[in-house]
Amino acid sequence: MEWRLSPTAANQAKQHNFKLAPNNSPRIALLLYRKHVITNQRYIQDLIQYFESEGFIPVPVFINGVEAHTI
Repeated sequence: MEWRLSPTAANQAKQHNFKLAPNNSPRIALLLYRKHVITNQRYIQDLIQYFESEGFIPVPVFINGVEAHTI
């Protein structure tokens, strides 16, 4: 499966001089609490930047909370 930035996101990244990982970079899933994303918790950006600096493409997976999981 090919994953690409939308044209708008790609243009924004170029305007801000964001370094984009090559398409063949390994992906890593990030399990994120929705509430933490909405409240702009700093650790999320730090985590994303760390994985990007190591050559990974972070792929977010959002959950509502621990009570929302299924077994």
